[in-house]
Amino acid sequence: MRLFGKRHRDLPLQPLHTPRLKAVPARDALDFAAAYAGAYDAEAMDWLGWFERPRPEVVQWLLEVTEHNRARRSRELPASLRSVRHWRRKDSAFFVLVDRAEGRCAGAVSVQVKDGEVGGWLAPRFRGVGLGTELFRAGADIAHEQLGMTTVRAGTQRSNTACRRALEAAGYEAAEGPSHHTLPDGRTVEACWYAHQAHRRAELQVEHL
Repeated sequence: MRLFGKRHRDLPLQPLHTPRLKAVPARDALDFAAAYAGAYDAEAMDWLGWFERPRPEVVQWLLEVTEHNRARRSRELPASLRSVRHWRRKDSAFFVLVDRAEGRCAGAVSVQVKDGEVGGWLAPRFRGVGLGTELFRAGADIAHEQLGMTTVRAGTQRSNTACRRALEAAGYEAAEGPSHHTLPDGRTVEACWYAHQAHRRAELQVEHL
């Protein structure tokens, strides 16, 4: 991975729009908490290997945050979730995905600044409608345009066909990488890897003219 120049990383992160989503740099603890709530269901936690989550009623409360009620909800955020340091990951550009039609948090996408790895998830109600492609395109655009990276990578479980289809539809191509990956819960799974090149984004734009 090569950076075009330091100036890309020194500039503040900017919101980005896809056809149905708005990717917004996380602004406060509520943004982080609402985004993470979209991955606290059993299916997502199994794929991600997470093993801890807030109480179900707290998760549901976070899933109901919208652009219209976020100011009030920010004041009501439980004390245990108020610290941004609790959520923020070092050297990660973390964006909240907001559904443009409903103003509701649809998930998250992040780029690891050190190694250019893209990751993310969608909340349950926003899965199965093609938004995974927009998620991964947004991740590539953030990395190429705002962080100045020529190449970004993404990994997923080999059995996660929905994620693999989304990556491929977003212009990622199969790449070399470790054949197995250890999840946070200790499980080791078969992995496959993809890469997205900056020139590939330009080719996709031409194809859609």
